[in-house]
Formats: sequence, structure tokens, C-alpha cells
Amino acid sequence: MSLTHRVISFICAASYTPGTARNPCYLLGEGYVNTFRELMDDTDWDLYGTGNYDKCADCMAHCGYEATAVADMVRKPWKGLLAAISGIKTQGDMAPEIPLENARKADFVFEKVVEDQLRRAEMHATGAEGSDEDSRAA
Repeated sequence: MSLTHRVISFICAASYTPGTARNPCYLLGEGYVNTFRELMDDTDWDLYGTGNYDKCADCMAHCGYEATAVADMVRKPWKGLLAAISGIKTQGDMAPEIPLENARKADFVFEKVVEDQLRRAEMHATGAEGSDEDSRAA
């Protein structure tokens, strides 16, 4: 029996761990959100991902692509069955390279994120929780 391997190209997708969500991705370290709803509603997803942002150029991390692959497997379980039967393709044509020349330049915001988190921790320690705006600033 001969099964044809198909080339599949996935995009990065959001991932969220309650209480530890870095916006938009934990590898970028560009801020934090308090809820999944905040992550989904307040993030401009078109600004991120391979081909859209310099920091994402070489990323193939599980945190984004794994979620996309799992969603695809749930929608089309026969693809997983075919891969299990025929094996993983390791030779021949692969997914095309994603063009990087139009990606926006990286924002280096690490110091601001650290300052915001330290301010939030200090407010929490002193009991001065602050406004909702203060808690979302980081």
C-alpha cells in the first residue's frame, strides 16, 4: 500500500496557562495578561507570528504550533491516522519557507515589563492593589 505524504504548513496560535499568561507568547516576554479573554481580545494577533515579527522569525516552538496541530487533528482525525500508518515525511518537498522580509522590527520592551511587574508586586505586598488599569498595565 502506498500513501502519499502531504505537506502541511501550520501557523502559530495562542496558548494560555492560567495565572502565567505572557502576552502574546511566553517566549517574547512582552507583557502579561490576567485572563484568557484579555489575551484573545486585547492582542493584535496579525502583528505576531513567523513572517510578521522579527522576534518570531525562527520560532517553531511547541507553545504556538502545537496548539494549531492539535486543533487540526481534532477537526481532521484521519490526518493523524494517515501519519501513524505511513510515518512522518522526512525527505522530499516540504512546506515552503515563510517570507521574512515584510516582518516588523522587534520591540525590546523587557525593562518596561520588569518594572511593571515589580510595581505590581510592591503594590500587592503593601496592600495598595491599585486600579484595574494598574493591574493590566504589565
